[in-house]
Amino acid sequence: MITSKILPFALSFVAVGAASALAFDARREMAVFLRTRVRGVREIIVPAYAVNAGAAVGALVAGALAAWYETAVLLGPLPFGRMLTGIACAALFLVFAVAVTAFVASLVRGALATAGVSLVILLGMAILGNLGGLHRWMPTTLFSALAGLVDGSRPADFVPAAAIAIVASAVALIGAVALGARREL
Repeated sequence: MITSKILPFALSFVAVGAASALAFDARREMAVFLRTRVRGVREIIVPAYAVNAGAAVGALVAGALAAWYETAVLLGPLPFGRMLTGIACAALFLVFAVAVTAFVASLVRGALATAGVSLVILLGMAILGNLGGLHRWMPTTLFSALAGLVDGSRPADFVPAAAIAIVASAVALIGAVALGARREL
């Protein structure tokens, strides 16, 4: 499937971009500067997370709309509801991926290490998703929802993965803030 071929590339861009913003403790001077100007590390992590997640989702939506338009012009219309649901599922996956990157940034110091560990985790989840019944539960499944829904998959097939992605994103972001607050410079 085409989405499985672009997943590593999309994740690379998202992880590297998010890691560069969220691994602010990588440079001691930057960490001291940022941490002394806010009341808590939450005021650094949450905006950086929101901007990176918004940028990833914005790029996804722009690309999906362009592909939707070109497909409609060249091959005919696609089902409106299924396209929107697929875009929403893929966007939820990208929000999850940025949350994982935020969590990893609170565990390791460097931006390159953050991006690398995040990619290993996310691509590892995609590989695990190929094993038996785990596919329905892995958030990485959401990235292929757009193509799957247009090809005839049911929206209900992606509900378990969406639920896991929502809960895991919240836990990862809360964990990133908690660990970042305890980190010493």
